[in-house]
Amino acid sequence: MKKIASLLFSFTLAIGLFYPTSNDTASAAFKYKKGDILITDRTSSKGVTGHTAIYIGNNQVLHTSGWKSEPYPKVMTLSKWVKRYDKRVKVLRYKSSKVASKAADQAVKAFKNKKIKYSITANPKNISKTYCSELVWYSYWKAGVTYKISHYSGKNGKTTWIVPAVIMPYDYLDSKDFKKNGFTLVDKKY
Repeated sequence: MKKIASLLFSFTLAIGLFYPTSNDTASAAFKYKKGDILITDRTSSKGVTGHTAIYIGNNQVLHTSGWKSEPYPKVMTLSKWVKRYDKRVKVLRYKSSKVASKAADQAVKAFKNKKIKYSITANPKNISKTYCSELVWYSYWKAGVTYKISHYSGKNGKTTWIVPAVIMPYDYLDSKDFKKNGFTLVDKKY
């Protein structure tokens, strides 16, 4: 009887190791990389819908929320950030992992432990104040990538590529914009 129980336990353990539950599979199926841009539709601040952050490695995300309890850029664990935004996250990844890693390092250098107040301002290169999507834009800009958005001019009927005065979270989700800038949408959770 002990032998059968032991075999049954070993078999159950082996099944659990080789065939994880569907919840484990979903969370383990995607691996974040330094420089990934996280975008969620689960927040609104000062009329701007959506929120962005940058994955800086070691299970950490850097963002600025604009919340009174978080007046400055903040590092938090990926799991806390995802839990806060209800797992409704899309992820953009830059074509060069070396440049993306440099952007994450630039985010840390410019924003981690810095008392930069939250405010939406009209110049993404000026970080005396900052907001979530500007934090991401600036980090990539310092890494050598100037993220531009498409601008349709009714005057001449042409689309031009411009540095936005204000970069919005959803500017990262316009497929023609992110493709033109060298990004790919790698995870589509909402």
